[in-house]
Amino acid sequence: MATPVPGDPEYVAEDPRLAQLIGQPGPAIALPMVDGQKIDLKPFYGKKPVYLKLWATYCIPCRAQMPGFETIYERFGDRMEVIAVNAGVGDDAAKVKAFARKAGMHMPLAIDDGALGAWIKLQATPLHIIIGRDGRVLYAAHQDGPQLDAAIKTAIAAKGGGPVTTTAVASIAVLKPGDSVPAIALRNSQNQPVDLKRGATSRPRASPNGRAAPTCRASTRTPMTPLSPPPRRLRRPLGCESEPASAWCHSTIRSCSRSRSRHSTASRAGG
Repeated sequence: MATPVPGDPEYVAEDPRLAQLIGQPGPAIALPMVDGQKIDLKPFYGKKPVYLKLWATYCIPCRAQMPGFETIYERFGDRMEVIAVNAGVGDDAAKVKAFARKAGMHMPLAIDDGALGAWIKLQATPLHIIIGRDGRVLYAAHQDGPQLDAAIKTAIAAKGGGPVTTTAVASIAVLKPGDSVPAIALRNSQNQPVDLKRGATSRPRASPNGRAAPTCRASTRTPMTPLSPPPRRLRRPLGCESEPASAWCHSTIRSCSRSRSRHSTASRAGG
């Protein structure tokens, strides 16, 4: 797999804080699956490596990486537990299954209930986590490519039989619309405090999703705000007619700007 470069739709600027996960005991957690069952990671530790990819249906770099992710599953799925873990914000089981069907994804599909994201301190998608047979995190990064490939091969080649160390992950009560939000301190992607709006009861209320959306981490090193649909007065750029409004992150706007530039050039040439 070639190394993506800035400007490629699958390129992702790395977060240096993810390096803090390397060498840490992996999460002992049971992830909810799209079929209503759960998949427990703990029995895999000591037997095979585990590869978790956190993603969202509306994340443009996630979409661009999916063919390579499916290839990894087809190539290494018999020697490594590969799980696609939807971030669980703005998506539900129906959306995830529909996306997976269209994208040709065949690996197990999980939806995070917030516990895994809290353990990782998830800020953006896509995110790749490779956990070795010893239960410790071997790789944690947003970008796929040669470094991810090397980490997978290292994890598979490592011998088992040694001690296994994991971290117990506390479950999180998922808020439903109308639930009261407990006292929490929130900060946005610019590290500024976020005030919760109070309703008629003077008590903060949960948003429809119950949790804030992770950032769609695009090809930039500047902080990005969480994804949200654009204002209604904003017109779709040329080249973006087929994209849903919820998919418009900075990478989409840039790629659409390039499409618009190419469109204008072609129009002038044709005229």
